[in-house]
Amino acid sequence: MLIWIKRKCCRWKGLTNMDLSRELEAALAHIDKDAASEIRKAKRAGQVRDMWRELADEAILEHTNGVYLFTDEDLRDAQGQAIRILQVYVDEAIYASELNAQRELIKWQLKEKFDEDIDEMRISVSRSRYRNFYPFRETEEDTNTFHHEINSEDIAKVDELAENLDDVRIKRAFREAMISNLRWNQTFFEENKNEN
Repeated sequence: MLIWIKRKCCRWKGLTNMDLSRELEAALAHIDKDAASEIRKAKRAGQVRDMWRELADEAILEHTNGVYLFTDEDLRDAQGQAIRILQVYVDEAIYASELNAQRELIKWQLKEKFDEDIDEMRISVSRSRYRNFYPFRETEEDTNTFHHEINSEDIAKVDELAENLDDVRIKRAFREAMISNLRWNQTFFEENKNEN
């Protein structure tokens, strides 16, 4: 299977998105049904996220914890068709309220822009661990430019302070924060030493 995909990958250079999509569909045909189903679900979830990214304004995106588009086979409309639902999770009630006010506009935009006809839009405030999941937030690049390297003596002092911490994650985070702080201080000192 991997050899087949590698051979295909060699041909993918210069393909359009549509060609690449067809090639991926062909690759999926060679994968077992369970794996192919999971890949298709992941691909569809990515499409739904892309649609939401285009529909929601920046403030809503910043507070969106999840968005799902699915068919509920247990619920039927007047014609007996299964109901299609857009489920959105946000972290605060104020954003749920704002989305509620935009509900019909969002449903209309889904139909107009993406030909996605939904019957119902559900908006919920996230609970527990999902409340801190933000898939639409841009990852902050390190905008601080620290041009000064700290010396080995300072690193040794930081390592000595971190040595007594038991949790490996906390130890690593503490070490990174201390080194970043030292770099920032040195950069600040260098940039401002002529002003006094």
